[in-house]
Amino acid sequence: MSPHESCPEPARLKDLVDGSLADDERTALVAHLDACESCQRALEEMACGGSSLLSAACHVRERPPAQSA
Repeated sequence: MSPHESCPEPARLKDLVDGSLADDERTALVAHLDACESCQRALEEMACGGSSLLSAACHVRERPPAQSA
């Protein structure tokens, strides 16, 4: 089974961010995230979306560094 066939609902990713999953659920979700880039991106977006400063920091890596003269 590919990682995408068993992707969790967004609410489960939010529960992971919030720290409200039981240990066994957290372990299984982290194992899924290790193999699923789509869920990794979704989790990053979710985690970065809560704060404008945190969101800006998450997007900094997407822009190339400024060229110095």
